[in-house]
Amino acid sequence: MEAGDEFEVETDPDKIEEMKKKVNEAIRAVAEGEVRKAIEGMNVSGDNALSKLEKSLESISKRESLGEKKGEEVRDFLLETIQQIADGLGSAPDDVVKKMVCARLLVKLKTKSN
Repeated sequence: MEAGDEFEVETDPDKIEEMKKKVNEAIRAVAEGEVRKAIEGMNVSGDNALSKLEKSLESISKRESLGEKKGEEVRDFLLETIQQIADGLGSAPDDVVKKMVCARLLVKLKTKSN
């Protein structure tokens, strides 16, 4: 599309809903990717793995909205995503430590919001 080109604005409610759905799916995929990257890339050989993981997830954990999700839905999404990723980790020593750090983070996030 070049400057001066005209384009049509979609007004069909069904198509608008479909576009919203696609945008929300893309937002969710990006957020899941960020959580996965933080967990899988966590350095468990150093100190403060929990603090480092919290810091890397801060951009999502402090959000009031994520696509159409608001408030508690965002928190629930984060909790579920962390749990799913942790459950998918293997049994290598580093993965076991990552699972333990994730479990601690889940407890902390659940306690903090109650």
